[in-house]
Amino acid sequence: MTTEPLDTTQFASLARTIRDELLKRVHAGVLSVGESLQQVFVALFGTERTREERFLFLLFAAPMARKIAIERANVGDRIGNTHISVADLKMWLSWLDTMDPLCARMIDLHYFAGLGFKETAAVLDLPPQAVIRDLRFAKAWLMLRLN
Repeated sequence: MTTEPLDTTQFASLARTIRDELLKRVHAGVLSVGESLQQVFVALFGTERTREERFLFLLFAAPMARKIAIERANVGDRIGNTHISVADLKMWLSWLDTMDPLCARMIDLHYFAGLGFKETAAVLDLPPQAVIRDLRFAKAWLMLRLN
């Protein structure tokens, strides 16, 4: 049995369903946002999909996962052992969306969709070292700026 290849127009038409399914899994509290996102892909599109289709889905849905994760957190909560609040992170990521959208997608894919450096690089068609470098720089910049 062959299936039609997935594309971003299909994801866009299912955006509400994707968000609802992701919220349902995240609110259950059993899985991380990234694991929930992977489950949503399988639930909606099955297991017989290519790596490229999964990557395209994650590129589409990772910003949604970020928004959900931030919405669920308490605004005054701190990130890890830092002085950075969820509100600070949300503001910084909004700024980054405008100023460096590629770095914002790296953060979405790595931290919110749960991809490793190599997978994040593959999704964005970049060398893994570029992703590692940019994510380290972004983290250092955030820590310096907000601590």
